[in-house]
Amino acid sequence: MESCKVSLEIRSSFRTPLHADTLFGALCWTYRYGYGEERLKEFLGGYEQDQPPLILSDPLPKGFLPKPIFSPFSAVTARELAESFYGTERKRAVLGRMVIKRLRRNDLISQRVFKDLKEGISEKILLEKALSLEICPKDFDYKRETCGSHLYQCPVLNLEEEKRVCPTTLILPRQKAILRSAISRTTGRVKQPGGLFSSEETYYPMGFQLEVYIKHQNITRQQIQDLFKHLELWGLGKGKYHGKGKLAFISITQEKLPESQAPNAFMTLSSYIPGPDDPNAGNYHTLVKYGKLDGHFSSGRIDPSVGHLPFKYPLLMFRCGSTFKISEGQGLRPYYGSLIPAHWYSEIRHYGYAFPLGVRIDEEL
Repeated sequence: MESCKVSLEIRSSFRTPLHADTLFGALCWTYRYGYGEERLKEFLGGYEQDQPPLILSDPLPKGFLPKPIFSPFSAVTARELAESFYGTERKRAVLGRMVIKRLRRNDLISQRVFKDLKEGISEKILLEKALSLEICPKDFDYKRETCGSHLYQCPVLNLEEEKRVCPTTLILPRQKAILRSAISRTTGRVKQPGGLFSSEETYYPMGFQLEVYIKHQNITRQQIQDLFKHLELWGLGKGKYHGKGKLAFISITQEKLPESQAPNAFMTLSSYIPGPDDPNAGNYHTLVKYGKLDGHFSSGRIDPSVGHLPFKYPLLMFRCGSTFKISEGQGLRPYYGSLIPAHWYSEIRHYGYAFPLGVRIDEEL
């Protein structure tokens, strides 16, 4: 399979998380309205024949990858690590434990750091590099000129200075709870009582760029570019007809991600449901997907002879960044997973493919 990267720019807030399965569904509807239903069936038929035309990653911040999910960190290791950098005095050791706890919440790592550590990476190695300020502890990227030379000069590593703004902070999206009015269908007015409810929206900094990594076959880069350009007109996810979920296409380039030459695991860059023969032993976080149909299936009948139900079945998926063990002689496959039946209408599927990135985990999986 060939590899490429699509660069996108955020143009609005989002009510739906940006995951590969949501993006795949939007691209399928773009394909359907651009080329017709028969062409879409041919496109999806490639997945049934084990020749998937597109394998997508989650949209990721420019220059970053998800931090691999590692084995649980032992309390003994955390204490030893804290004492080695902050000392054994009780107050400083407790401060070190709190800092380590915060650092472990980071869910991104820069591609530059990942490239240098891909042949042997663990959470302990990452934390040691962050505490020694070899890499920025805020975003796990290489240290900038504005970083200090000692951990007590860094507001991330010295909680007594946490009110001081870190000049190297990667500005990431943030979620806000937005209050809305529930309208009564009988009166056309706000319901009384209980007329207010809240929903979460994700807001991105101005000009924030995302990168989608793609493996493809039997579809050209020009066709992929056309799909993403048409997606600009449609938007993505909930509220797209009200100005939400807007993405702008920037470029498509041929690019392959760095990965280990002798991997003992793979990290999935997309939400993933393993098939019967796919690896499922490893370290992972899960999420439950409550999918909903798009296009004219979202408001009209799928089949004239039956009623309409726009909601998919709930699915338990492994999160982006989950790592799964592979045997030394097995080798890394170009993709794992499948399209999952997720609706009473048998032809509807949910995208459950992993975009695997080979990595050598320097710890027990």
